[in-house]
Amino acid sequence: MSKTEYQLKEVLNALDIPRERFREWLLRGYIKPSIQKAQGTRIINKYSLRDVYGIALFKHLIEKGHFPRNEAAKFVTEWFEQTIRIPVAALNLYNILIFLQDDTGTYFCQYFSIHGLGAEKGDSDVIRSQKNYLRLEAIRAQAMMETESIDWQNIFIVNFQKIKKSVDSRLFKAS
Repeated sequence: MSKTEYQLKEVLNALDIPRERFREWLLRGYIKPSIQKAQGTRIINKYSLRDVYGIALFKHLIEKGHFPRNEAAKFVTEWFEQTIRIPVAALNLYNILIFLQDDTGTYFCQYFSIHGLGAEKGDSDVIRSQKNYLRLEAIRAQAMMETESIDWQNIFIVNFQKIKKSVDSRLFKAS
């Protein structure tokens, strides 16, 4: 049976985040724990597995995508709200996240599933394969059409399934 909540130390180790940086993200409201427990006069933050995935996504967006922290936090909040009714085990539903930036600097996000393209079989290279490259191009085109043909400056595609697998392997290895 997998754990339902994680302590700060487990999250920091699994995501390789320095404690000071994590504390800053928490104080500025970029990330939030979904579990708070009273312990005497203190409140102890605990993190659900969904929280840990969200924090990993936030970290990925600011480190790899060079997103401003406030924009990354907005996307993670939106992702959290859109996936809250989905059991954690089924979070592969949104395994591709596409972030679009217009020429004013405003970001938009589209969520896609690539189930049926080999992702559900655990193929970690599914996105890099030639066959699926064309399908991702079709997804990108669909995202652009659904957002009224705005002239996009940047398009950033996130393989959420890869983030999830990385978190799972590091978090469950530590438990």
